[in-house]
Amino acid sequence: MDLLDDVLDQIYEAALLPELWPQALARLDSLSGTTGGVIFVGARDRHAWAATDNFRETITAFVAEGWMLRNPRISKGIALNHPGFTRDSDFLSEEERANEPVYREFMYPRGCGASVGTAVPIHTGEMVVISFEQDYRRGPVPGAVVAMLDQARPHLARAAIMAARLHLEQLKSTVSGLDAIGLPAAVVGADQRVLASGASFSGLALALIARAFGRLALAHGPTNALLVSAIDEAARGHAAPRSIPMPAGVNHDALVIHVLPLRRQAHDLFRAATALVIAMPVRAPAAPPFDMLNTLFDLTPAEARLAQRLTQGLSLKEIAGESGVTVETARTHLKTVLRKSGMHRQAELVGFLAGIGRLGIR
Repeated sequence: MDLLDDVLDQIYEAALLPELWPQALARLDSLSGTTGGVIFVGARDRHAWAATDNFRETITAFVAEGWMLRNPRISKGIALNHPGFTRDSDFLSEEERANEPVYREFMYPRGCGASVGTAVPIHTGEMVVISFEQDYRRGPVPGAVVAMLDQARPHLARAAIMAARLHLEQLKSTVSGLDAIGLPAAVVGADQRVLASGASFSGLALALIARAFGRLALAHGPTNALLVSAIDEAARGHAAPRSIPMPAGVNHDALVIHVLPLRRQAHDLFRAATALVIAMPVRAPAAPPFDMLNTLFDLTPAEARLAQRLTQGLSLKEIAGESGVTVETARTHLKTVLRKSGMHRQAELVGFLAGIGRLGIR
């Protein structure tokens, strides 16, 4: 118990510092006599994980080769609805395991295939799965090990919930800060579920429609399809910021919906957030002042002037003429502005700047 108490201290430290999860798992792995441990957080197709050093290479291959989507362990284990650790031998017979591709083609050749694990749902809508592995030739994980891990499970669950709660509070602070400067914002997960939103974003209710489980949806169908696509791309980790125009409705102004992907750090297991969504009502185009452009994108005076004039409706030819430069030089400035802002098209840049310019913030 003294050894377990020491491990529990490490588990709660990991709740505050997610990079410590491998060390905490390693201590439990050592006490269990297993050969590797891993924690998964998220959904089966979108998740983060951390593993003990002796198991990291195996899990890296497991994820890269797509076995997460073909692994029956999690779904069958959850179906047992058991509030503790279970072994794969509890829900799959030896013959079933021998016929499952994940065992036959991946686990057994790597000297794995006998596991003990547990799943913990958390309030962000994600699932936390903690599993320890040993060589299938040793037989099932001993019952005494399962009992020891069951003693640690409530602490593992609390640590996971604490970590997720801390992250949620950070999200609320983010949208509250944006709300204070007049930016209606919400943070959404991979399934479009709103995790946190500011009061001014909630005030756009006439442009939004209610969806099950608190999912974000726009009243304008084509715009909503673009929003769903942008969030899905952000969830898959290969998306740039997107600005999506939404036409005015009977009871609301036109909007520019800015979708800013939130990239998960390597050790950030409990980040359920996928994207920051800012919905800016568009009334009259206004160019942001130079100091705002410099703060946002680190633009030179020439680049900031071009961005301002584009927002005011001038063409590249007109801007080049009034600045005394060639159109090619103006085009080069535009390419640099797009690169620094993370955008890809002139229209996207102008829509974004027009949206924030109306705030008049310096």
